[in-house]
Amino acid sequence: MEFHTLLSPPLKYTEPVKYRCKDHEVQTMRWNARVRSASALKESRRRNEELLGPRNMVRKLERAQARKN
Repeated sequence: MEFHTLLSPPLKYTEPVKYRCKDHEVQTMRWNARVRSASALKESRRRNEELLGPRNMVRKLERAQARKN
């Protein structure tokens, strides 16, 4: 099972996890955000740059101007 999010690589299912909550046992799923695929990381970086690139550039310019003043 995989979930694709906009800003991160695919999250892959790892294993069910059980824990106790008060006097009840609860079972849930643990998801692994570590990605080993270079292509998935490259795609994620590209998406981040598309979405955040202009905003980051504006911040860099603002910081540079603030340092000058």
